[in-house]
Amino acid sequence: MRVGLTLLLCFAAFDLCAAVSAQDWNAGSTTDYLIVQRDQQGYAYTFTFKNPAVSDKDYTVLGWTLEPFNVAVPVSVVCPDGWEWVDRNGWKQFRVADWDARYDVGGPALEPGESLTFTYTIGENSTPVNPGGPEESGVAFLSQVAAVDGSQDGAWTPAVRDGDQVWYDTPKTPEASPRMVLISAFCALACLIRKRARV
Repeated sequence: MRVGLTLLLCFAAFDLCAAVSAQDWNAGSTTDYLIVQRDQQGYAYTFTFKNPAVSDKDYTVLGWTLEPFNVAVPVSVVCPDGWEWVDRNGWKQFRVADWDARYDVGGPALEPGESLTFTYTIGENSTPVNPGGPEESGVAFLSQVAAVDGSQDGAWTPAVRDGDQVWYDTPKTPEASPRMVLISAFCALACLIRKRARV
């Protein structure tokens, strides 16, 4: 009885660890299937999450989550319809709210040819929103994606890529335009001056 209980606890612990580690930055097994265009004005970020209608990748995918790295914890977020900001086992992410609808055509998932906009506002707290992330890089992301092969009867048809139907992609993050970099620099300077004035 004691051995059985010990094994049960071990399996439960393994499942919990797998759920947490699966979202680590190193979990990304593909890159650039999806795109995140990021803009910043002061403390406010705008993340535009894109799924190209035409891609040179080997599979068409849906995007279900968007997890940021190398950015501070937000004080407020604004999600597109059908998405929410959640904390899953200590990992914070944007996520499809109705998980049962993630394969619905025209549903909440990021479908081919679509883009979704998220607003992410930080405060003066510099605590990272999620641990890890790429070194010497700006804001970066991880996204859970699923391979699909067309649709039928209002639902996307699941497909398998290299033995996986679902995996994590590291979206491409194009560099901000020089104009946006300049605006961000001025905003950062203004914030620094304001903080020092309070001291």
